[in-house]
This record gives sequence, C-alpha cells and structure tokens, in this order.
Amino acid sequence: PFDAKLQNYTRSLFEDRNIDVRLETSVTGIEDYEGDGFRFPARRATFSDGSNLPFGTLVWSAGLSPVNFTQKLDNLLPKAPNGRIL
Repeated sequence: PFDAKLQNYTRSLFEDRNIDVRLETSVTGIEDYEGDGFRFPARRATFSDGSNLPFGTLVWSAGLSPVNFTQKLDNLLPKAPNGRIL
C-alpha cells in the first residue's frame, strides 16, 4: 500500500520505458518455444488470465505468500524457512 501519487508516478515511468506491468495476475508457467529470428530457443511466460508474454529478461515480483507455481519449485531452488526463494 504505497501512496497513490507514488504508484501513479512509477506506473507512468514504467510505461514510458515500455515495461509491461500486470497486476492481479500470476505467472502460471514458463516455456521455451521456437521464435523467428532467434539463435536459441525463445522463452515466454504464461499468465493466469491465459495470455502469454515472450521475454528476454523477466522480473517477477510476488505478494507475501508463495503461489502454486513457486511451491512446485521446492526441490529446485533453495528457500528460507518462510518459503521465500533465496
């Protein structure tokens, strides 16, 4: 819960830099696919609303508790006692 002016400023700054911000949407998967003009397999994220987003770098910020996708990574990534990925 940040101040509304700060929220609006930040969103405007991100939009000016063509940064895709999605609220109330979770990442449900990451997959490799064959993209035109790519030397290596491309990657895209799948979201809970059914949309996809091809990406080179994905910054993913989540809420206060782990979601199903991160819970499935239990044996793949080190986690703190509170469930956060280290």
